[in-house]
Amino acid sequence: MRFKVGAGIDYYWYSKIVFNTANLNNGFNDSWMYDKTFGYHARVNFEMNLNERWSLDYGLKYYNVKYHVGYDNPDPNDKFHNTIGSGVDLIIGLNYHF
Repeated sequence: MRFKVGAGIDYYWYSKIVFNTANLNNGFNDSWMYDKTFGYHARVNFEMNLNERWSLDYGLKYYNVKYHVGYDNPDPNDKFHNTIGSGVDLIIGLNYHF
């Protein structure tokens, strides 16, 4: 059994948001591509060997990235065109060692 702690830099190259609200009042359909950008993550995992070939891995991963729309926007404070993406993932894995 062991704990694993790590951090790193991520590169996001195909980030897209799709609006599909045409069936709502004053709704619209549109999609925006965000610029390529860097983000970062931090991760804490617990790994436990079940036997010689198998291990169980679970933990949490926090990630953060700042997105920018790929065309000129007159309002730099627009929360849709310049937004921060972040989240926490629950990671559960079963690993086979060879």
